[in-house]
Amino acid sequence: MKKKTSTISLWRLPFWKPLYIINFIILIASIYNCELKTKNFNSIDMDLRDIVYINEIHYAGSLYNKYDNFIEIVNFAEFDINIGKWSLEIRSENFYQLISIPENIILKSKGIYTIGKSTNGAFKNFDLINEELIIPDKGFIMELSDGSGKYSDRFVLTNVSLPGGKSNNSFYSMIRKTGYFGPEDGDNISNWHTFSLSTPSDTVRIEYKVLASPGKILSGE
Repeated sequence: MKKKTSTISLWRLPFWKPLYIINFIILIASIYNCELKTKNFNSIDMDLRDIVYINEIHYAGSLYNKYDNFIEIVNFAEFDINIGKWSLEIRSENFYQLISIPENIILKSKGIYTIGKSTNGAFKNFDLINEELIIPDKGFIMELSDGSGKYSDRFVLTNVSLPGGKSNNSFYSMIRKTGYFGPEDGDNISNWHTFSLSTPSDTVRIEYKVLASPGKILSGE
């Protein structure tokens, strides 16, 4: 008769299951984190959608120039992203514009990238100046995409009353609501609001009567 031998499975020990589960979670999180940190401008997957997004839009012009406009892009991620060769499309009825971002532009974690028409008017500086920039004031479609055409942010704001604009001789930008996990749905007009502070950021020349914050995230705006 063969002698029976007894074995004890580690899985049956009470201390093993919690330890195994915790180590497994740490391993998966590490792999996921490393994968995200290696993302390049031309490889946006679903995990990067709405992480780089359009945060502020100024289409109203200023007291002295109706074309004093800009678009602000934010990187909500915990890592830097190369947005070089990305493109921004602006469309409306009978209007189309394509803006290309130069190559090798690294947008830092929580960083801001601004595109404006000119720094000779209401605004002191932009990361990219595009003298052809036009933002339709009756509504638009905007799409921010990488070099392969995969989009990071896209929304349709047509046939709606846009926040921002001119009021009481001041010219306001429109700002997107951002929650704990990132930006709110850009297609929903209720997720955009008019710049709400009584003074602009220091990137704006006061005499132009513009209330906006290009390149800045102000508390309470």
